[in-house]
Amino acid sequence: PTLAPGTGIVVGQVVDAATGKGVSSAVVTLAGARRVMTTTDGRFAFRNLPAGSHTMTAAKSGYIDGSFGMRRPGGPTLPVVLADGERRGDLTIWLWRHGAISGTIQDEAGEPLIGVQVTAVRRSMVGGRRRFVPGGTGTTDDRGLYRIGRLTPGDYVVAMATSQVSI
Repeated sequence: PTLAPGTGIVVGQVVDAATGKGVSSAVVTLAGARRVMTTTDGRFAFRNLPAGSHTMTAAKSGYIDGSFGMRRPGGPTLPVVLADGERRGDLTIWLWRHGAISGTIQDEAGEPLIGVQVTAVRRSMVGGRRRFVPGGTGTTDDRGLYRIGRLTPGDYVVAMATSQVSI
């Protein structure tokens, strides 16, 4: 879908939530119809916008997608409301880098455990109660090392299921 032409202007910046620095080459999408790429300091602009309520999102590889008004990953968003001819230059969209957890699993003799599936679960509030939400999985290599990537920032518990075998 395309937006009807208008006279509004929106200027903003896509910012890394951890460092506060602008994120270059992020793609900012307005109402699912128009896209622009940010400059080296994370700045973007949309011109000729019609009056009304617009959604604005940003995406970049290595980051969790963000939207205007979002203060935490997966949090609520706000629409960008424009009057005819209005100019807004105060918009900030936060992006969060993906996290990763890595480690080594060994048996009681200090030998690496090979091919063990490791699961990361994130502590989260669901319906007003603290719950564990699946985060990701990894498998140990021949050195007993595992890595679980593309995680949403948060508190995690790492677990593995083992079966005891004796010969």
